[in-house]
Amino acid sequence: MKKLLPVLLILFFAIPVSGEQSKLKLSFADEPKASFQFLQFSSCALICFDTICTYNSVWNYGCGELNPYLRGFLDYPEAVFLLHTTMNLGLVWFSSALYKKSKVLAYTLLITVNVIKIYFIYDHIKDW
Repeated sequence: MKKLLPVLLILFFAIPVSGEQSKLKLSFADEPKASFQFLQFSSCALICFDTICTYNSVWNYGCGELNPYLRGFLDYPEAVFLLHTTMNLGLVWFSSALYKKSKVLAYTLLITVNVIKIYFIYDHIKDW
């Protein structure tokens, strides 16, 4: 898994960049900047990657889940998938609505989510 991490990071940064160069453009009335969209994408991707790391830590390394709310759901991957999909949709919707009101708060929210998820992923990889 540690050898796969640089490849995942390259793909993680290459997908939004290739989307920026695409000829297909969606038109929105108030389209956020590319950096804001990248932060939304990275937040959702890090939430999903944290879930993968959590399952790897629990199943392969005998670690436990510290989140008491998620601990009961780990035996039901479908429920975890639904929960994290709902979290991702809510995060994108809420940050987009917040962006229209206060760009600083929207950026702060997404940067905070990214930093927290990167720390959680680092903590999982450190335990491996």
